[in-house]
Amino acid sequence: MNLIKSLFITFSPLILITSAFNGIVLSLNAYPLLGLGMALSAFPLLFFLSYILLFKSIARTNKHLWPIQTTAFIGLLISLLNHQSQFLIFTALPLLSYLITLLYIYWYSNNQRSASHILANGQPLPKFQAIDTEGNQVTTADLIKHPALLMFTRGNWCPLCMAQINEIASTYQQIAELGVRVFIIASQPEKHTQSLAKRFDVPLEFLIDKDQQMGKQFGIVHHHGLPFGFQAFGYEDDQYYPTIIATEKGGKIIYSDQTSNYRVRPEPESLMALFQQ
Repeated sequence: MNLIKSLFITFSPLILITSAFNGIVLSLNAYPLLGLGMALSAFPLLFFLSYILLFKSIARTNKHLWPIQTTAFIGLLISLLNHQSQFLIFTALPLLSYLITLLYIYWYSNNQRSASHILANGQPLPKFQAIDTEGNQVTTADLIKHPALLMFTRGNWCPLCMAQINEIASTYQQIAELGVRVFIIASQPEKHTQSLAKRFDVPLEFLIDKDQQMGKQFGIVHHHGLPFGFQAFGYEDDQYYPTIIATEKGGKIIYSDQTSNYRVRPEPESLMALFQQ
């Protein structure tokens, strides 16, 4: 199922582009309402995916994406009410576009993960070994000396993950004043993590998890979690589920966000509140 999702998120935008393009063409050739409906059924999700990928400024959304699915549904209705028998195939495109929109919102976005019990509140932080971007070894013993915030991301390719890291970076000073160390752990090759670390002026700590040993030990590996085709950029087919862990000094887990929807993530203010308490 995860492999099907990987293919879906790569190829479904092509159908949306086809629907939007044909809608524009029909609008310019004496079928304005049919064309409008076709374009409107495809454009909202296409715009959303393009926007988050290009600008990497959206860290989270609501679960249902009501504006997107409502607009796509209106487009579908306009198409059905103004269908032309000679354009039957084009009438099917808005229906397919709307179906893709629903699949993205309620099927693709929901990773159906099983929560890792070893990361439950009150549990000790599991023992691990990783290295930082300087090649130094980092272990559980290093983390438990201070309160810590661990953010497991899907990698540089994930726009919501990058936006979330930017949020944490912008509030880093407030977090650091609470004595908290912030660790970013990405499921990606070492060169990508080193590149990511150079983007920020604040001293976030980036860890490299070779062979995803830390992710496997924590129970957060998402098999076939990478969109099809991104392997060409050096990313592994298996990814992390987006996961955030907060620990108090001594290593006890006081918060664990194991979201089942990659678009639904905690606000930075709620994470700071954990340590303020």
